[in-house]
Amino acid sequence: MEYRHVPLVEQFEKVSSHEDTFYAVLLLGAHSLLCFSASDTGTNLTYAKCIFPSYPQKNEIQNIDPCLHEPGKLPRMAPPDWSSFDWDVFERRRDPTESSTKIGGALGVSHRKILNSYKRILRDCSIWIPFFPNGYGNYTPYFVSFETDYETGFVEELKKIDRSSYVYRIDNTMLLNLFFEKRLEIDSILQLEKKGIIHDLRVSSPMYSFERFQSQQGIPEPGPSPSRP
Repeated sequence: MEYRHVPLVEQFEKVSSHEDTFYAVLLLGAHSLLCFSASDTGTNLTYAKCIFPSYPQKNEIQNIDPCLHEPGKLPRMAPPDWSSFDWDVFERRRDPTESSTKIGGALGVSHRKILNSYKRILRDCSIWIPFFPNGYGNYTPYFVSFETDYETGFVEELKKIDRSSYVYRIDNTMLLNLFFEKRLEIDSILQLEKKGIIHDLRVSSPMYSFERFQSQQGIPEPGPSPSRP
């Protein structure tokens, strides 16, 4: 949602209270609100990934150059073809202390059926465990959105730095949640626009976030879970 001149606090609180919302961020800058939610009509979130970095780093964030790679678009992420039973297993598996036997008892099935469903679920999931060597609170987060022919190049370059980044694509727009040690490092992204590598650049900074499965608010650490089809 584009910027409306004042923070959309009421709208943020409203979407955060919706049962289907699993991630929302109140923003300042070019956009005012980011929200990911489950929907029966599909989703325009076509890609989501937590980048696992290089440590020690192979490059600095202000020096990333997606043009070192061939132009390429990221693969389109399809909603998982899960049954309602699979979704029930997925929700319960968020608690690592619950055994397959306990979940099976709650759902009225054998633990083996739970394990078989869980194996199918794992094939459709990606690891979302970020790494911040200086501690999460010692970085300045930004959300930057743009269009580019070098989507895959950005992913490869972000793998070279020493901290995680979150990569999304919404329709044809790439959205990066980047973490800088110094605020001036954001200038490196502006330079990419001047060079014509990216266009329609929008920059925002987060104020508050909601992540349903963490049950807390604050500057966003987590990313989205799979979208219910």
